[in-house]
Amino acid sequence: ETERRIVIPFTSVCPYDFWETGNTNWTAVCMGSVACMFMLIYPDMVESLNPRFDNAMECFLSGFKDDGICLEGCSYWHYGFGFFTVYADMIRKFTDGNTDYFKRDKVKNISTFIQKMFLSGNASVSFADGSRSLFYQLGLIHYLKNEYPDDIVVYDKKYSYNYDHCGRFCLHLRSALWFNEIYFNNPAPDNICSEYYAPDSQWLIKRTESYGFAAKGGNNAEPHNHNDVGSFIFAKNGRQVLADLGAGTYTRQYFSGERYSILECSSRGHSVPIIDGSYQFSSPGAAAGNVEYSDGIFTMDISKAYRCDRLKGLTRKFTLTDDSVKLNDTFDCDGDREITERLVTLIKPEIGKDGVVHIGDVTVEYDAEKYGCAINDEPASNGEPCYFIDFTLKSKVCVFECVIK
Repeated sequence: ETERRIVIPFTSVCPYDFWETGNTNWTAVCMGSVACMFMLIYPDMVESLNPRFDNAMECFLSGFKDDGICLEGCSYWHYGFGFFTVYADMIRKFTDGNTDYFKRDKVKNISTFIQKMFLSGNASVSFADGSRSLFYQLGLIHYLKNEYPDDIVVYDKKYSYNYDHCGRFCLHLRSALWFNEIYFNNPAPDNICSEYYAPDSQWLIKRTESYGFAAKGGNNAEPHNHNDVGSFIFAKNGRQVLADLGAGTYTRQYFSGERYSILECSSRGHSVPIIDGSYQFSSPGAAAGNVEYSDGIFTMDISKAYRCDRLKGLTRKFTLTDDSVKLNDTFDCDGDREITERLVTLIKPEIGKDGVVHIGDVTVEYDAEKYGCAINDEPASNGEPCYFIDFTLKSKVCVFECVIK
């Protein structure tokens, strides 16, 4: 069966399929599995096929920038990089150490990605097709900790998992083979204050004693793309409060031309402005510009993400302190325009007095004389209620500010 299903088709066509030369998780998953099968069952064929294996893994690694960010989302880091790690471990043993991917700085940077994505408890960075709650694959993290003892952080076992609803046996098996009792019983504290800026991918992640925060620049043609240039997350007490919905329900429409009609993928489901009734569009050119981070201030121009002739510039600035985040958007427009500033939450918000919106244990403070405020809602693709705090800028007001804490 392996000969009929794998050996004959694979050796008869080169490249076999899109995943042999692609730069997404599929390349590591598919080619990694094929290569491991050859090492286990047809070792005499490995030498002749090795150039194809090597080229595919170079393609896979090229999908990451040097900062190690997985633009596809945390779930796809576990999936793609998990299979890559299985392959890299096996090929190193098979070649007696002559092929060692773990000596590369880029692979080390990719290995440290997931530990940076925890914001508060297991509330996590859910950009692209990620999940709002994060659990790490126990055996995989233990293996990487063994490779990079000074760089990998292993958090408490309550943030780990072994179960995989897709039944991927190789990762199940490695949870047993790579389990390390010392790492398991001596986790790092999960309340570490940290800050990480990834300049290549334009992601900022910050965790203080009061909150967790993540924001992104990037562009609207990324792997598992959402139209979310300038979007951000604010987490507190173990949950996302201002949320990135993450992956929607996977359907045929989700991977078709209808993708950006779906709330989770459209910018209408992200905490970004709506300009003259228009949402962001999908294109490599719909990108953040002038992106900078220094001394707690993260700025970018996100005007290119909108098709709006009258919009000449839109500078989004986050100012981060130990206990709050200030959002400032400055609009450069020709003539009259209609601007709505949208904040997205899965917790039902309440408009209070004197320019305060309450969202659970978080407040959003704003100037009620400059901005109108309304609460709207729309169900997510799984039926979950999603709430929008929509601020409308009054005539001639070209700056929006609010403080989140």
